[in-house]
Amino acid sequence: MDNRELIQDIAENCVKGFAYNLKTLSRANGIVVLSCVTGENGSLKGKVEGEQPADHAAWECFDAGLVCQQFCLAAYAKRGGTCILGVIDNEAIARKIGLPENEKVAAISVYGYEEGEHHKAPTRKEVGEVQRFID
Repeated sequence: MDNRELIQDIAENCVKGFAYNLKTLSRANGIVVLSCVTGENGSLKGKVEGEQPADHAAWECFDAGLVCQQFCLAAYAKRGGTCILGVIDNEAIARKIGLPENEKVAAISVYGYEEGEHHKAPTRKEVGEVQRFID
C-alpha cells in the first residue's frame, strides 16, 4: 500500500510508541501488511488423525514468516529494500485496513528503492556456526 495518509496514521497510532518504527514508516515508499486466515493458514485440520496438536496455531506464524522472507528476498532481487517491523499493534492495524474478522495481521514490512548503488547483502555466518548434528 502506498497511501501516505494511512501509512502515517499507522506510524502514529499502531507501533506502540516505538520511535524507530514511527520514523521508518514515515520515510517508507510503501508498506506490505501480511495477514493470515485464522484456522486456515498452517492448519492441520483434516490432515492428521485425532485432535489437533496443541501447538497447531504456531504453523500460521511459521507460514507467514516464510511468506515475509520470500517477499523481502524478491524485493532485494528487484533492487528494492525492505524492513520487517516487529513492534506493532496487530489488532489496530487490522482495523485501520479493514481486514475481515477471520484474518489477523502477522507482520508489516516497509519497502522502497535505494538511492544510488544497490547495497550488497550482509555477510552471513558459515553454516557450521549455526547448525549442529545430534547423534
